[in-house]
Amino acid sequence: MKYRLYIGALVTVALSLALVAVPNTTYAATCSFTRDLDLNIDGEDVRCLQKYLNGAGYKIAASGVGSPGNETSLYRQLTKDAVAKWQAANGLTASGYFGPQSRALYNKLVSGVVSSGNSSAPSTTGQYGGLNASEVQAFLAKLNGTSSGNSSTATTNANKQSEAQQRLKKAIDEVRNEDDFEEEDVRDALVTLLDAMKAYLSGSYNDASADALEAYEKLDGKAVNQDELDDDIKDAKEALDDARDDVADAEDDDKDVDDAEDLLDDAEDKLDDAEKAYDDKDYKDAREYLNDAEELIADALDEIGVDREDEADQAIEDAEQAIDDAKDAIEKADDDGEDVDSAEKLLDAAEERLDDAKDSFDDDEWENAIEDAEDAEDLAKDAVDELD
Repeated sequence: MKYRLYIGALVTVALSLALVAVPNTTYAATCSFTRDLDLNIDGEDVRCLQKYLNGAGYKIAASGVGSPGNETSLYRQLTKDAVAKWQAANGLTASGYFGPQSRALYNKLVSGVVSSGNSSAPSTTGQYGGLNASEVQAFLAKLNGTSSGNSSTATTNANKQSEAQQRLKKAIDEVRNEDDFEEEDVRDALVTLLDAMKAYLSGSYNDASADALEAYEKLDGKAVNQDELDDDIKDAKEALDDARDDVADAEDDDKDVDDAEDLLDDAEDKLDDAEKAYDDKDYKDAREYLNDAEELIADALDEIGVDREDEADQAIEDAEQAIDDAKDAIEKADDDGEDVDSAEKLLDAAEERLDDAKDSFDDDEWENAIEDAEDAEDLAKDAVDELD
């Protein structure tokens, strides 16, 4: 079928870029590790390691920050624990320190996975959807800035060419991570991406940039709910403000807050990056920056001894107690023949909000859990007041 030809062209390019998506195997992340990794390291190599571990069955977290799709650039205790499990399973000392031996093992394992990939993968020769081997090489040369073209034209189009390059690379990376080439949206994206490649080869950088962005959005949009992401960024900004208040309170109590303030400054930078990426419609980048910001905020609160999870748990317990008290009061008032309709409606609203708080707690959304639990407690108290 025609879309398989487009897939062939894209896989050819992906293979040439050494960004291989291996079907029906464990995750074969194309990470490049040039340094040792341990606690408090920050970098994209950490994010790639987390993606590899999540895909290989050594999950950083089951949900929330660090879980599949929510990887961060920060090497924290959860990452160290996952590395230790991976090391133990592969005959290394389970230190959680990702050093030379771990890097060598990773390269060996990933090389084995790649070499045992899909034997029916398209050849890198021949024609695929109108893009043959020589065109692929020309495309890669241009994309990597090694093509020998007219220098004055290159200078004139430098900005447009650079933008097209970046968008093409992002779209190709999404293809690398795609595992469902039967889906209609994916096939449409592949067709659009092939158009972008051809436009790039012909020097039509505006068209290439627009088509590459469209392809990226079609692929990226499957995994990211844009409205939800926008709300999450707003929630994180509120969480940052709350954390700054907590740090200010800790400083008033004569605690050393320098490290916490630095972490919050870093979190603010990550949130700025998330907003910019969102505005540029780079939704996956925005989600990754947001995850980084949330982890930095949590680390800052840890520095001053604030545990949002404990706060959320306590807020839920307080709300449950308030609801139990309200139930007792309403039952007694009803037995006494009082009108309890309004109080019961407030109690129903309190229970619904408590359910929301518990859902947020299960999703590791501590701020939302606290807010919903406090609302539930207030509604339960209002229900009691309604009986007076």
